[in-house]
Amino acid sequence: QVRNQPGIVDEFASRVDWSIPDRTLSLTSELGLKVIGFVGASSAPSVSGVELDPVSLGTESYLAYQELVARAVVRRYGPARGGAPAATSTIGVWQTDNELNQAAQTALGGNRRPTGVDGFLNSPWASFDFQTALLRSLRRGVVTEDPSAVTIVNPLVASDASDIFDTIFGRPGWNDVVRSWRNLADVIGFDSYPNTYLPTPVDGAEVGRVARRIRELACPGQQVLVMETGYPVAPVARGFTPERQAEFYRQA
Repeated sequence: QVRNQPGIVDEFASRVDWSIPDRTLSLTSELGLKVIGFVGASSAPSVSGVELDPVSLGTESYLAYQELVARAVVRRYGPARGGAPAATSTIGVWQTDNELNQAAQTALGGNRRPTGVDGFLNSPWASFDFQTALLRSLRRGVVTEDPSAVTIVNPLVASDASDIFDTIFGRPGWNDVVRSWRNLADVIGFDSYPNTYLPTPVDGAEVGRVARRIRELACPGQQVLVMETGYPVAPVARGFTPERQAEFYRQA
């Protein structure tokens, strides 16, 4: 229905309160800032205040809903600016979800539903096929509304904690993730936190090594961007300090 009945997008958009993103994008336009839009993550419809998920809603319905939301957002803030105030920024670059290869891990931490151990082990978030299907749905939603849009995928790579989870539970490592998803976006972004849990050795240089490896794995001429990286400054008792954070950024 989402693909065959375009009016569904406008009907859905008419029920959304756009006031906060409208104000935000009016401010970014006033400041002359360029904005990377975002679609996906754990956004889902709510019934009586309860957020639905790929289990309660069903995977196919969840994917369709995410595509619907992506189309509504891009229709409003892309080049067509359908219904957005004239003062808002126009968005032409879109990130499709966030660290989706570690969705099961974020479900374990409570940031995706279903949460906890069940979300980590048994939900669709633990399925690489479902993750890939979601990326396809989100990208299709973006480019249907704006064929000229640039899309970015950003897996979490070379992070001490996530790499351990991948190994223990037999999930695709980040090299395989990049190979599988490089054709699902125009740009490969990545998030990398080599010192999430271990304060030493400070390994900011790993970010550069990862960038070079992803360039090797990417499609010819495909741009590679560092979307997120960092080093904690706490807890100090474990050895995280501002001085080590500074060293991390010097290396990176």
